[in-house]
This record gives sequence, structure tokens and C-alpha cells, in this order.
Amino acid sequence: PGRCLDESKRGQYMNTFKKNLKKAASAFAKYNILVTFEAINTKDMPGFLVHHSEQMHDILIELDHPNLKMQFDIYHMQIMEGHVDETIQKYGDLIGHIQFADVPNRGEPGSGNLNFVNLFADIHFSHYHGYVAAEYKPTVKTEDSLNWMQEIDLKWLSEPVKLK
Repeated sequence: PGRCLDESKRGQYMNTFKKNLKKAASAFAKYNILVTFEAINTKDMPGFLVHHSEQMHDILIELDHPNLKMQFDIYHMQIMEGHVDETIQKYGDLIGHIQFADVPNRGEPGSGNLNFVNLFADIHFSHYHGYVAAEYKPTVKTEDSLNWMQEIDLKWLSEPVKLK
């Protein structure tokens, strides 16, 4: 959604964002392309317009568009809220995409504080039925940063998508 550069115009920014989001969701629906939007933490990007999962939830409820979902970034939401496992369980059916990096430095799984074995299990058993994508800054050579994939059971990612 972008940054709110002028707090006195936050309402205007948000209204414009919501109108554009609904327009995009409608336009892409006819091509069967899901539209998602993301909340970003205010530590890395001060003034970001949407920065909590509850805000994303409220926007989804207000716009009530079948082609619109959350893009849930584990890194950003862990910084802002903590307990991302609980949030994924709570909002799994409203999430259209999950991306991840470890906290606090946005590195690969195992480079920070998150327990990705448990986190991926929580995703697997949630109401989320889509893909997960790495979006991290490797702390070592890129190919070495993929070693975490051998340590975590990811077989469920290649299973057929669970139907609701």
C-alpha cells in the first residue's frame, strides 16, 4: 500500500488505497488472478499505511471482495505482533500468499529467532492452502543459505492442495 507521508491525510491515503485495491481485485478476477496486499513493519519502513494483520483483516471485511486476500509476510508480522503462528491459524482462510524470513535480520530460516519447524507445521495444519515463498537476505552464500530445507520436513508442500 505504501507509506503515509502526511499523517493529516491518512484517511485520504487509505480511501485511495481501498478504492484501488477493489478496482484491481475486480479487474484481475476475470483473468483468475488473485490480488493480495501486504502489511509492512514500521521499523523497516516507518509510516507504512498497513502494518498489522488486524488492519488487513478489517480491510478485507470492509471491501468484501472474493478475489482479495492477505499477503502474509512472517518477518514483518513477527516484528509488529509476534505469535505469527497464532495469526496464521486465526486468518489462514483469508491469506492468499505467505512469504518468510527469519527475525530479527531477515535472514534464512535458522539465522534468527523463529522456529521454522513448528511454524511450517502450523501453516500446514492451518486453513491456509497456498504456497509459501522465501523472501530473505542470505547471511551466507545463497546456495549455503538453502541448507535449512534439508532440516525441515517440507513434503507437505508438494502434496495436493487441500480443498476447503
